[in-house]
Amino acid sequence: MNMKGEIKRKSLHLAAAVLPVVLIPIPPETAAVPLLLFALFNVLMDRYKTRLAPLGRMYDFFFHDILRDHEKKGGLTGSTCFIVSLAFSHALFCTWLSMPVLYLAVIYTGFMLGDAAAALAGKYVGRIVLYNGKTLEGSLAFVAVSFMSTIWMVPNRAGQVFLISLGLCVSELVMVNLDDNLLAPLFITLVFYVTGGDPTFLSGAGP
Repeated sequence: MNMKGEIKRKSLHLAAAVLPVVLIPIPPETAAVPLLLFALFNVLMDRYKTRLAPLGRMYDFFFHDILRDHEKKGGLTGSTCFIVSLAFSHALFCTWLSMPVLYLAVIYTGFMLGDAAAALAGKYVGRIVLYNGKTLEGSLAFVAVSFMSTIWMVPNRAGQVFLISLGLCVSELVMVNLDDNLLAPLFITLVFYVTGGDPTFLSGAGP
């Protein structure tokens, strides 16, 4: 994929990163069903883009230069995987387990923006390869952008936000043959919840 296509692809990812922030003021029980339906819609669009000619032509017109090979063959796009992960986490952790949506927004927005920064930095300035083709420069960009793009939500919790950014980066780095858009933010959300990562700290509660 050329630089123009890569930038266009990451621009779509940036648009997807806005969705978790939009969810913050909406009660979880109000947003859960529409979000799950939106995720289902994206899955169906991806699955049927190679089976329905009009849909395939639309995808080819708008996205032919940014799709990966497996996405062109009917696989889920990175944005769809992200939305599915977000919808599942929102339904499980926020709607059912009463975790503040702000907590989810920090994780998912931080992941998507950090991932976009890492991909561009790794591709165009990356020199030191760490693992699985990922570079030190890309990983540093991930943590920095993830942190800076979410710290404004909870400026009094810089330490926890930095740990989230670092955890997301490491998860994305080591997930080989797995879709990190789907699993990395979900995994970090689960880890922070199960290990008592204080789900209330991002709501501004506590000391």
